[in-house]
Amino acid sequence: MHTKFFGFKENPFMLAPNPAYLFLGKSHEEALAHLIYAVSEGEGFISLIGRRGVGKTTVCQAFIDRRDDTTQVAFIFKPEVSPEELLKTINAEFGISTAGDDSKDLIDRLNSYLMRQRVEGKKVLLFIDDAQNLNADVLEQVRLLSNLETTREKLLQIVLVGEPELADMLASRALRQIGQRVSVSYYIKPLTYEETCAYIYHRMSIASLGTQTHFAASALKRIFKFSGGIPRMINVACDKSLFTAYRFNHGHITGDIAQAALRGLAPSAGRRGWGFMTKRRVLATAAGCCLLLILMLVAFSPRRADLPAVGSRTATPPATAGPADSPVAIPPPAARAPEPMAKVDSTVVEGSSNAMEPDAETPPPAAGALPEAPEAAEKPADTAPSHTVPDKPSEPVITMTHSVQVGAFRRMHLARKLAGALKQKGYPASILPVYDSQDRTWFTVRIGDFPSRKAAVQRADEFTSRENMETAVRPFEKL
Repeated sequence: MHTKFFGFKENPFMLAPNPAYLFLGKSHEEALAHLIYAVSEGEGFISLIGRRGVGKTTVCQAFIDRRDDTTQVAFIFKPEVSPEELLKTINAEFGISTAGDDSKDLIDRLNSYLMRQRVEGKKVLLFIDDAQNLNADVLEQVRLLSNLETTREKLLQIVLVGEPELADMLASRALRQIGQRVSVSYYIKPLTYEETCAYIYHRMSIASLGTQTHFAASALKRIFKFSGGIPRMINVACDKSLFTAYRFNHGHITGDIAQAALRGLAPSAGRRGWGFMTKRRVLATAAGCCLLLILMLVAFSPRRADLPAVGSRTATPPATAGPADSPVAIPPPAARAPEPMAKVDSTVVEGSSNAMEPDAETPPPAAGALPEAPEAAEKPADTAPSHTVPDKPSEPVITMTHSVQVGAFRRMHLARKLAGALKQKGYPASILPVYDSQDRTWFTVRIGDFPSRKAAVQRADEFTSRENMETAVRPFEKL
């Protein structure tokens, strides 16, 4: 209905993956580059991590579509199976016989297939999606599959695709044997606001048959805030906004229309958001709340402890003249005027030398009132907390602007070799992937970042004089 109303040949925000609508943000392009590099270098284990709906499968599909005939691929979408069922699924994807239930026979057939592919000069790649759902037995079977290799290289390259829980699993002690074998890993980030806007108009331009629908800036901001830059949630928000505009017979998406459309989606989006909370994040959030509660108790406890001192500082009522045996009239408590609470609080909290000075706003004592003893005048100073520490001045944030580069390579192992040699000599060498004007990936080796070009040049000259190696001063994180 609303697709024809807006002049679309089909729904531009369908949830089903469609290669025709492929859009890669900066983080997605970097993930694809890491994947291409790892496969070309023959790395055994690779991991792609990201929140649900961020586009992990899209990156994998983009790689599969760009591969040549020298790469054979199998993609496992539902790994919640037994080890034997996983082996059967893998063999079926590669066109290998799955007869029998013996794991050894299944692995032997897979190994024979991999050896034939290696003789023909082909790579074999296995993608396992939603890998965070693998149980311990299946993960052990996956680890055993990674042992299929020759004396020089792996016969099977495995890509584990999953949500942030997968990173926690691989970092755990129980799965350290697999985690230590993951040589290339990348965390895919959500789209930025600018990328979200480009993503929306990119999909509409492909589906449009004529005039393109306009999303107001206020609508785009609401959609980005709702989705958090997750492509799947962007599709949900945009599709609901188009349908709401269709109901109001409005040809463009305004901020009010987007707000009305997202109002019904907000509760489910909130529940979905908890799905992204890993166990570690939940514990960190709980610890933060406890720390905040403790700080609040510490901050307010001195004031409660000083409240009884208010009554002790009130003026003593004047004595009444009369015979010694006559009773003394005592005024009711309501007639006494205690000091304002703000005066007591400011004295206690500040703890400064002004606490000893008389309050300019306090009225003088009535005639006949007994003067306060010297000890009473010193009590306010005693109530000030002795542990008060003055605020530390905020430290300036130093922004790095330039780096000293000592090498740039198209292959990661060459960069690692140089960085390792420099680290043995005591230099803080690091590897930074950057891109040139032709969108090619370079792995640069750098020995330090500096807040000014002058400091970087000085460091580069020292390094060249000492090591007799050429250097280059580059803008920070640029080639």
